[in-house]
Amino acid sequence: MLYLDEPTTGLDPRARSDLWEVIRDLTGDGVTVLLTTQYMEEADQLADDVVVIDRGRVVAAGTPDQLKAQVGRQVLRVSPVSAADVPAGGQGRHRPVRGRPRGHPGRCPPR
Repeated sequence: MLYLDEPTTGLDPRARSDLWEVIRDLTGDGVTVLLTTQYMEEADQLADDVVVIDRGRVVAAGTPDQLKAQVGRQVLRVSPVSAADVPAGGQGRHRPVRGRPRGHPGRCPPR
């Protein structure tokens, strides 16, 4: 059994990929690896089973696919405040958005 505590924290992408390959080789050879990580992508790629711990308590457990099916997805829906904000034909140039959103969720901050 090999215990790895956040082994990819601080690694550049290539080193991270190389370490993932080493971990896959080890598990392919029958070594049990207990890996802690804050990166869900890493858990998804490397783990057969995942346990999510929050403040010392298990809050979820299962395969990566089972956990992803439970969580769903995030959606950001953006809509104009008024019809006057929509260019003719419904298309136009995109403008960069600056600053932090304020005000009511789902509404643009006042200008």
